[in-house]
Amino acid sequence: MKNLLLDNVAAINEVRRTAEALKKGSVSLNGVSGPVKTVIIAALDSIFAEQGSLAFLVSGRDEIREYRRSLNWFYPELPMYELYPADLPRVQADAKSREVQAERVAALRFLRGEERGIVFVTAEALLQKLPDKTAAQEGIEINCGSITDQQELIAKFTEFGYERTQQVDAIGQFCVRGDILDIFPINSKLPLRIEWFDDTVDAIRSFSLENQRSVENLGKIKIVPLQEPEQESFNASVFDYVSAKTMLFVDEPSRLWDLAEKIYNENKAYADELWTVQELTEACGNAKAVSLAALQHNYFNSFMQINMPVRTVAPYNRNTELLAGDLRGWLNDGIVPVIMMSSSIKARGLADTLTGKGIAAGYVDAEPFLIPGRVSVISGELTAGFRFWNENWLLITESDIFGMQKRRRLHSKNKGAQLQYFSEIKAGDYVVHSVHGIGRYIGVENVEVDVRHRDYLLLQYAGD
Repeated sequence: MKNLLLDNVAAINEVRRTAEALKKGSVSLNGVSGPVKTVIIAALDSIFAEQGSLAFLVSGRDEIREYRRSLNWFYPELPMYELYPADLPRVQADAKSREVQAERVAALRFLRGEERGIVFVTAEALLQKLPDKTAAQEGIEINCGSITDQQELIAKFTEFGYERTQQVDAIGQFCVRGDILDIFPINSKLPLRIEWFDDTVDAIRSFSLENQRSVENLGKIKIVPLQEPEQESFNASVFDYVSAKTMLFVDEPSRLWDLAEKIYNENKAYADELWTVQELTEACGNAKAVSLAALQHNYFNSFMQINMPVRTVAPYNRNTELLAGDLRGWLNDGIVPVIMMSSSIKARGLADTLTGKGIAAGYVDAEPFLIPGRVSVISGELTAGFRFWNENWLLITESDIFGMQKRRRLHSKNKGAQLQYFSEIKAGDYVVHSVHGIGRYIGVENVEVDVRHRDYLLLQYAGD
């Protein structure tokens, strides 16, 4: 269904003009706000045959959360990373959080176009100078059936910044047990297990952290470095990393540069580690990018200006009678209303409700949903609707009708579903038990209970 939606948006004249302009240079899209930005971005991406990573320059993490909400629906399989800002003054990589360091390296890899993904860069991270793009370490490829020295791999993984442990519990770790090497690389959703027969790689499998069971047999894998190269000088910017295939989006430039200026002024003591806002705006102006803004701005005069004829839908605040009246009016005017609900069950229910009110409506699952004279109710995850002025259709979402629905968390005494988190702790870590409070995790102990041996988590509390 989302592909049908994107096809209709991609057919809009201004979207086609934007795609054509991007083949030659940069574009400023004015008049866009909210989730419609993501719809236009995904539609533009679908037009190009050669698709690379999507990079977003945003003010802060609030904007990242908004983008993630819509992008997750359009790109459920595409990995998303944030280029986390480094500490100022810059510290050595091994002093940073392993997860943060892994996220930074992964983000830079996607910016370079090594793999397709989505990268978010906040104003704070954008200001910081990066290591030279050419200094990045290449990953190592391992093929099943190849002759590979295990000790050389161990040395290479250590050089890459991976931590050798007794058992792989988290990303960035590896362990060795005889002819078996487990590793959780930053470019894999699951940890990997490499098995040797003599000096030949006999098998490569992904496996589950929770139960250590194999998931999939693999013919080859690539392990990429966990940490950035150590350099005395950092002289690259985000724009130096962006590859020719990467689509760069600048969200609300006025807000972005104002915040960047504020952050720079607050950190002038570390000016040698930062780019000035003027340097960044010049670099951005010379890059191939799409600016997205609700109002027209005076940044990037070299960009082609396109005013997107779109507006958001007014909220109904649960007034279904008002909604029914508008639907009848639109149908009489030859406009096709499309309503998006958060699930197929809700979509079918609303279609039945509208039919009961005498409105021609139906649930649409796969076929084209722009059917003249009828309201099409579909399922999807957008949080706000829109209407392009020159088009004969519009989209209304569940949130426009009923408001944002808060998802209640169900609390239960049965915590079995949380067992997956035990893989993230090591012996000696402090943990919180739901009944007994704070203790220290010692490990797993086999205990005989009712003539049966079972494994239990051993926790130590104050005293003995």
